[in-house]
Amino acid sequence: MAGIVQGPHAQDARAPGEEGMSGRGTPAHEVFVSYSHRDKPVADAVVSRLEQADIRCWIAPRDVLPGRVWGEAIVDAIETTRLMVVVLSSKANESRQVVREVERAIAHDVVVIPFRIEPFEPTGAMSYYLSSEHWLDAMTAPLDAHITRLVEVAGMLLGAPRGTASSAPPPAPPLGPEPEPSGVPAVTSRARRIRWVAGVAGAVLVAAAVVGTTLFGRSESPEVASVALSAVTTGDCLVTPEAHRANPVAFWRDFPWPARLEVIGCEHLHAAEAYYVGDGWRDDAPYPGDDAIIDQWLARCEQEFLAYTGGPLFPSEFDVTGWFPLDAGTWDAGDRQLACIAFRLDGRELEASLRRRAD
Repeated sequence: MAGIVQGPHAQDARAPGEEGMSGRGTPAHEVFVSYSHRDKPVADAVVSRLEQADIRCWIAPRDVLPGRVWGEAIVDAIETTRLMVVVLSSKANESRQVVREVERAIAHDVVVIPFRIEPFEPTGAMSYYLSSEHWLDAMTAPLDAHITRLVEVAGMLLGAPRGTASSAPPPAPPLGPEPEPSGVPAVTSRARRIRWVAGVAGAVLVAAAVVGTTLFGRSESPEVASVALSAVTTGDCLVTPEAHRANPVAFWRDFPWPARLEVIGCEHLHAAEAYYVGDGWRDDAPYPGDDAIIDQWLARCEQEFLAYTGGPLFPSEFDVTGWFPLDAGTWDAGDRQLACIAFRLDGRELEASLRRRAD
């Protein structure tokens, strides 16, 4: 079975000095380092210097334990960190994985420090998310001096009382572009953020009482079939299990899902829709790598959403979850299946199929 994309719902960041555990049996980290694999030498240097200063870091693939789902480990690490350092470059700007990590951090009020290593301006979603963040520029030699400044800034932010670090940028010199003018919602405003995909748009919590009485009320009892996860097909409309209806968005993001899902006729209220399930790669294609396979899955889901609905997935009111080959081992065993399942970001149910009607 292919590995499911998504991870657990938000967990509170730890207060300064709080030891705790990360959920993987190791001390909780303080800084998540996000980077393009093409910038790995810089990312490794950043981690080395931060950890020399006794600032615990999490970086992939080093801290992804054997046997864990890659996407789940990434999400867990972001949601339990206090700071994110983004090694910002043109390569990172083009990486869907890095953009998804940045959006996930902002969605969970993680302080983001962009560490720009090239003279370029972020574009698209990356520009949107970082437009009101202060940057550290590291475009001139020696790089080590800029990393020293980064370690100082990280130390100051980690020492700030919880809940104040994100609103208190480090002292002069200025770290990057000025914040947007007043009157424009802050980048952390849920209403303003672009809806990114693959479960990286911030979860919208709906009060259980409201969900129970408004979103999931039914005036009829349509037939619901229990289907094995491996038997879900394109066009299936899916129901959130009863036990998870207080927070449907979290359910569709979470891993693992149950072995069976409930399928209902698309003319009835339903929580999600499988708009593509099928082969994603040629049988003779080499394994693309852990980072690249996520980018390829996401690109295919965007393409299939447009074909299925007639409209773009990004940006839209929808998020996407699904699965793809878990790792090189399952790939070598012949797994090429890819699945894309759409659900509303605000948890509201769908009243009909998303499938585009023929004219």
